[in-house]
Parts: sequence; structure tokens; C-alpha cells
Amino acid sequence: MQGRRFYYPGGTRQAHARGKDDAGYERTQLTQRPTPGGTDQRARESAPSTAESVRVDAVDVTETVREGLPLPLLGSRKVLLDDVSITLRPGAFVAILGASGAGKTMLLRALSGQMQSQRGDIFYNGLNLLGHRHQFSTTTGFVPQDDIVHKNLRVEDALEYAACLRLPCNAPRQELVARVEEVLEDVDLTDQRKQLISRLSGGQRKRVNIALELLGRPTVFYLDEPTSGLDPGLDLKMMQLLRRLADRGQTVVLVTHTTSNIDLCDDICFLAPGGRLAYFGPPDQLKAFFHRDDYAGIYNLLYDEPERWAERFRQSPDYQRYVEAPHEQPKNIAPAWERENAPEPGAGACDNSVLQFWYLTRRYVNVMVHDLPTLLLLLLQAPIIAGLVWLLADRDVLRNTAAGVLSKGAPQDVYAQEVLFTVVVSAIWFGIINAAREIVKEAPIYRRERAINLRLFPYVLSKVAVLGALLAVQDFILFYIVGTKAGYPANGLLWHGTSGAFAELYVTLLLSSLAGLMMGLVISALVPNSDRAVSIVPVLLIPQIIFASVIFELKGDVGRWISTILPSRWGMQAVGSIDHLHDKFTDHSTAFYAHDAAHVLAFWGALAALTLVFFVLTLLAMRRKDTGI
Repeated sequence: MQGRRFYYPGGTRQAHARGKDDAGYERTQLTQRPTPGGTDQRARESAPSTAESVRVDAVDVTETVREGLPLPLLGSRKVLLDDVSITLRPGAFVAILGASGAGKTMLLRALSGQMQSQRGDIFYNGLNLLGHRHQFSTTTGFVPQDDIVHKNLRVEDALEYAACLRLPCNAPRQELVARVEEVLEDVDLTDQRKQLISRLSGGQRKRVNIALELLGRPTVFYLDEPTSGLDPGLDLKMMQLLRRLADRGQTVVLVTHTTSNIDLCDDICFLAPGGRLAYFGPPDQLKAFFHRDDYAGIYNLLYDEPERWAERFRQSPDYQRYVEAPHEQPKNIAPAWERENAPEPGAGACDNSVLQFWYLTRRYVNVMVHDLPTLLLLLLQAPIIAGLVWLLADRDVLRNTAAGVLSKGAPQDVYAQEVLFTVVVSAIWFGIINAAREIVKEAPIYRRERAINLRLFPYVLSKVAVLGALLAVQDFILFYIVGTKAGYPANGLLWHGTSGAFAELYVTLLLSSLAGLMMGLVISALVPNSDRAVSIVPVLLIPQIIFASVIFELKGDVGRWISTILPSRWGMQAVGSIDHLHDKFTDHSTAFYAHDAAHVLAFWGALAALTLVFFVLTLLAMRRKDTGI
């Protein structure tokens, strides 16, 4: 078997010696030949060997979805894929065609392991993908319709960060750089390596996405609409690039609506409406099967009579030759020694949580630095809010309150409470608004990296680390500006002096912000899009105002219980204790703001506990989404 690959008749662009195997395949022994793109020595060395090749068998793949009311006895089920069976030969270039809604992307996701079909099986070299998905995660590449790269990075930076995550942890720096250089040359982006991805053309961004997947040298390469939106010239260049990859030994499968260059493919999978297989085989026999000279005519035929053409193909010699015959051959065509030496789960990709955290944190910082308008807008929130509070706050209101000075015939803490409440709620606002979009906006990137080997804990922790550092700056700016007019207590409860009081109040604000940050990340992990996340932010913020025991009294067990899960309650108790506030709802007779170091530490502990709880909820929310990966 070594040195051989299997091909159907037609469609191949290789010179070879032909023969028959037991199942009726045309068998070919590869000989030296030029490829359409001109394969050089480096490309031949990087091509997958026969031992690394993967045959993919889809057997009776079926997918349905319920329409109408989501009740068991109401509504109807719509068939998205209807008993689709095909075989992807090692080293073949396959295009999946069909009308909109015919199930093309659904089939691609099922083949690649991005989703589990309701019925049917996917086999990789005879191994059911359902039980071995992670084993083949590093041998498959998947480029979805959405970008799987941060647009605010330079091309080479995006590839280097991806290489750190997708190559072994112990890979030397020189190897990473060499691999990046190699894929840049493969996709013809060497001249654009220093450019921000956001400034590239649509075709160039598509090639960056392909380059990311090529870093791991995938044996099977899936692409969803890689040529959509491209002009005819760019469409041809993209198809020629994919043809070159297939000629190097990689199996390439793409979904496309464009038919002008599909003659470059080895096989065509044509789906009729309803997810029915209407044709599978070489492109040069497609028009003959449908008795049409143009692809538009074929689409019209399938629109009008999808069931008829699906049944006609099932009864045709082409079905026997290109669908049944491959499935009659044992699915485990790879030798036993090859299957025994299949890659271990996650083999080849860096799986060290500490290193993943370091790479993700560096990348996240780089993304934020290159998005200066957004970063400046976030930083400007603090001085703007602080300036408004500064205009209305009484002079030295916090200092005088801590000293017990009366003002206007009443305890000064009535006015100090207003200042501290605004500052605490603003700090929580910073955390929520900074984080609400940070996970959902990069969902396609996360799903792809998670499917390879990304761990949840370092991913979420990298968000907390970077956004937490941003919050530290925002809170400092906010409280420093406010303090220039409102003053600070003469002493803290834990540390002496004005600097000690400032430090205690600042720590309280930061802990409140971090709790708000984790609330924002929970929402970002749950919602389907960024707009939904932003719309939920007020729902999180308003309860912070209502249940902080500042505007409304906490009456009844329900109100007090709700307040315990909100950072504003604990943040206000901590800052009120430090500044000697009294509870206006109980005529100062209770110690809601207990001026005691142990109470402050307990309030800080409550804020830290809320942060931890919301952190765990974020992990659980993201793990729940993993079922769709």
C-alpha cells in the first residue's frame, strides 16, 4: 500500500499507472509529474505521506429540524440531509454544490466533525468519528464562512499566535517562524505580512484563514464558501490554490455556489433541495448525467423535481460506481499498522494550560492595542464619569464624613453616600460593559481553536487578566479624580494614613469591577450575538442600583436574598465601612456599614466569592456550547 493512492476514473490531473483493486476502484501508482501550481521540493516534503492519508466515509447521514411550535406533538420536521452516503478519497479535491438550503454546510460540518448528525456515521480510516473526534482534530482543517482570525492583528502576528497554539509546545522558535514563512508563501501573502488583516481585500482575508489552517498541515481540509464574494479572477486563484493543496496529497473539500472553475475538482457532490444526494462523481460526467450543458439548467431541474433526480441517481450506474462500490470495500482500507499509529488525541497541538494562557493573553493585548479607537473609548469612560461626579460633589465630603463632621445640620454621610454609590456602580458598569461582547464577538475563532485543542480555563482566564488590567486603570483614574475634590479618609481600617484609606477604597472598587466583569463574561458566553449581549447590559446594571440599600430599603427576605448575589451591595458595604457611613433606613441604629476591619475583609471575601461563582458559570456556559463543536 505504501506509495499508492486510490482514484476514481476521470478528474485526476496526475500521470499514473492504472490498475484495478478488488472493489472496482481504479488504482494508481504515483509517478513524478508536474502539478498545476508547480510543486517544488519543499512542497513535496511537506505533503502528507500515504501513512498519514485519511479516507472519509459518510454513511446514511441524516439531519432534521423541527419547524413550528417546539412541542413534541405539534409542528413538523424538515429534512436537511436525507441519507447521504459518499466517500472522500485520500488526496481528492471535492466540491459540494447545491441550492441554498440544500444542506451543503450541514454536510460539511458533519464530515469534519463540527457537528454530530442525528442519524448515520462518519468514518475516518474505518474509525467512527463519533468516538474518535479528538484523535483526528489535528489532522483536519476547517475554514467556516466567518473569519477565524482577529482582524486587528497583522498577518504575520495572527499566524505566529496560531502556530504557538497549533504546533507542539516544545517546538523551537525557529520552527514556528519557518512554518509561518512557509504558509505565507503557500497562500501568496508574503508581501502583505505586515498589514493589518482588517485592511486586506476579501480574497486576501480568505487566504489568511486558509493559512491559519495550513499551519498544522491538515490531511483533510474543509472549506465553507471560500470563494463567496470574490470576483472571477480571485475565484480562479483560490480554486488553483486548493488544487495545488490536493496535488500535494491533502484531501480538500469545499462548499461553493460558484461553478466556473469546478472542473479543477476531482469529484462533485451535488445536493438537491431536501438534502438529497443528486450526483456524486467526476465533474466531466456531471452535465452528461443531467443532459444539460450549463449548471443553471441543472439547478433548475433539481428545484423542480428534487425527488425524481435523487432517485434517478440512486438507480444509475454512476451511483453503483462512485457511491456503492467504495462502500462495499472495507472502510478500514488503511493498514492495521497505520490505524494503530493514528495520532493520539490532541497530538501535535500545544496542550499546556500555562502556555496557552500566555499565548492567548499576548494575543488579546495585541488585538486591543491595534484597536485604538475602542481602547480609547473604554479608557475615556473613567475620566468622563469622574468629571461629572467632581462637578457635583461637596468639597472634602469623604474626608469630613470619616471625621464625623456635620454639614448643613445633618451628618455629612448623606452626601458622601451619594458619591460612593456613584463610584461603586460606575466601577461595576466598567466591568460589565467591557466584557459583555468579548467572548461572543470571537465565537467562530473560539469554536475552531476549541475543536483543535484549546482549553477553557486558560481561555477565560486570559480575558480576565487583560480586562482586569484595564479595569485597574479605569478604577484608579475614576477614584483619583473624584478624590481630588471629595477627599479621602484620614486613615483606613487595615492600613494607616490617607494612602491606606485610598488603597482600601481602591481595592473595593477593583473587586466590584471584577465581579461585574465576570457577570459580563457570563452573558457573553450565553448570548448568540453581540447585539443581544449589549441589550442585556442594562438588565444587569439596574438591579445593582435597586438592591444596593442606597435608594431603596431592602425589605423582606426576597429583596435581601437578591442583594446578596449583586456586587453593588457588598461594594457599598465595604466603602461605607471604610468611610464611617451610617444606614439611613434604620436611623443609624444598625451596623450595615460596620466600621470594623473584619467586616471589610468579609465584604471583600463576598466580592471575591461572587467573582469566582461567575467565573465557574462562564466555564459551564461555554462548555454547554461545546456540544455544537
